[in-house]
Amino acid sequence: MSINELKPTTENIAECFVKDIVRRQEAVLGFVDVLDATSKHSIAVDGRWGSGKTFFVKQTKLLLDICNKQVSKVELSENILFDLNGVIYKHCHPNPGIVDAEWKPMFSVYYDAWTNDNDIDPLISIIYCIAKGINEENCLKTTQVNYLRSAADIIKCVQGWSVGELLNVFNTEDPLSAIKSQKSLEERINEFLGIITNERGEKIVIFIDELDRCKPSFAVKLLERVKHYFDNERVIFVFSTNLEQLQHTVKKFYGIDFDATRYLNRFFDYVFELPEADMENYLYTLQREVKYDYDFIGSEIMKMYNLTLRDVAQYYRMLKFAFDPAQLKTGLKPWAEKKTVRMAVSVFLPILFVLRMTDNSAYNDFINGKSAEYFEKLICSKKLKSRARTIFCAGSMGNDSDEDLKNIVRDVYSAVFIERYEDIKEQYLTNSFVFTQNTKECIFDIISGLSLDKNIALLE
Repeated sequence: MSINELKPTTENIAECFVKDIVRRQEAVLGFVDVLDATSKHSIAVDGRWGSGKTFFVKQTKLLLDICNKQVSKVELSENILFDLNGVIYKHCHPNPGIVDAEWKPMFSVYYDAWTNDNDIDPLISIIYCIAKGINEENCLKTTQVNYLRSAADIIKCVQGWSVGELLNVFNTEDPLSAIKSQKSLEERINEFLGIITNERGEKIVIFIDELDRCKPSFAVKLLERVKHYFDNERVIFVFSTNLEQLQHTVKKFYGIDFDATRYLNRFFDYVFELPEADMENYLYTLQREVKYDYDFIGSEIMKMYNLTLRDVAQYYRMLKFAFDPAQLKTGLKPWAEKKTVRMAVSVFLPILFVLRMTDNSAYNDFINGKSAEYFEKLICSKKLKSRARTIFCAGSMGNDSDEDLKNIVRDVYSAVFIERYEDIKEQYLTNSFVFTQNTKECIFDIISGLSLDKNIALLE
């Protein structure tokens, strides 16, 4: 499993849970306890974009599926499945020798709202998602025909009657009674859900993910549909979303002055704040030793900008792209220029990657020579000062003052982002570093990802 390119596959979700990579194992187990103890509720799992909400709800769903003996077995390797069951058993039986209650069997469904964003009516795609989930079980008993017919009736009811069906009703002796005899949409949905709970579990848990990314019209309609048509004691909805972004979505639909907070309170009985991920353990799991200059600088600036799990994964993908296959230009002088490029790339790349992900304006200022003071404060900060002396003052016997260090740092920034070289022979010297037009172009090539066809490895 490549953690820094992690996809929410069943195997990855299970392995991350067992290894407790972001230290949320207890939170997932506790959340299943909540689902086990509650009914007929709508719960919001609130977290910012990229914080790992999808992994959290899919890990929760995985535990529900494993503990529900009325559904088919989860496809996982034997070792992972053994470890998962061990974690679950230990949580549900904390007192040795005492028989504790197990979790109730719950049938779970995962619905990606963003994927279904172009559907005309979210109710149809939710019903289809539930139906698809049961069909994948491939183990329905005698109720299969009734279940399929029930799902079709709901979709037909949502879409409305055809002209021919209406004419048939009005051609009866008592059309009013014929219309009244038709089941309401709520009745059809409850009948459908009843068939499922009779065979697949005591409750149905429907996870709605990515709602805050949807078009305003679709997001609002989905919330309204769930509120109006899923009033069932045995159904729990879990919305994994960023409530702040969802409020903006609602305001785009109803108007900027609309009270989106109170509006959303109508739909969520509980709000569960997603616990912060343990970023240090996550970084440790990336199996990256903090030994290179860019590791020290990158680690510090990631903390400074409070990167999410998704941001960190993206950062390391970019870093791998830059340092693993990236090659430097041929034609560099054997030592001085190569040393200069290695230093500059190791120092500047982590900063530029993070700025590019988090603040485009700050990124543009940095590459356009407007951030000398910012760069100096970062590199000469308390946590990086010792490393900065190693990078910039090597060979000076440790005699450089803090002011000397700041001057060298400012000179290096100026050499790369401010100085203009009129010809290829012009040099800019600072301490033991030599900058030329050639070295500056090489640095910018690597920063922009244009150096993949070069010959001299950056790190040897």
